[in-house]
Amino acid sequence: SPPNPIVRMMVGMRNLYTSTHAPTKMHEEMLSIGKSEFIAAKSKFGRIMNDILPALEAELNETKAPPVQN
Repeated sequence: SPPNPIVRMMVGMRNLYTSTHAPTKMHEEMLSIGKSEFIAAKSKFGRIMNDILPALEAELNETKAPPVQN
């Protein structure tokens, strides 16, 4: 499967825990790419939290359905 932000971040951070020398160029690049992918995902998640979920909650409240208990 193609790399995802978590895989890229783990490649970059693995060197911090398992190596006795400085990060390689590959580790630095993977960490940088992973960070940029997380920023993009965070932006999409923010839209869900700030726009979509409140709209769905408002629609549910209009139905007068009983609330779901945890």
